[in-house]
Amino acid sequence: PNIKIVSVRGHSGVSVYPSDCSGPCYKVGQKYLINCLRLVEKKDEKKYDIQKFLEFFNSEGQFLKRIELPENRELITIDSQENFYFIQTDPFPKIIRASLKIQ
Repeated sequence: PNIKIVSVRGHSGVSVYPSDCSGPCYKVGQKYLINCLRLVEKKDEKKYDIQKFLEFFNSEGQFLKRIELPENRELITIDSQENFYFIQTDPFPKIIRASLKIQ
């Protein structure tokens, strides 16, 4: 978690919040679990460094692989045929369909 000592109106305290990582998980058949991981590092009051990953685990929960996504791309859903759907925002909005194979 992010932990910060804060002072409000002369009183000090501690602020704790889990905003440095988040993301949904997807189960793909009986093969593997995919975690969408977003790591956020606060640089200052208005700037953030964001990294996005897809993490792959087998059905026993063992980590298989991590793929970093481009800054302007987000995984939206996975269909029943195991196609991955991403939304890309730059240079213009578009939907990208992809099939990923883990080897």
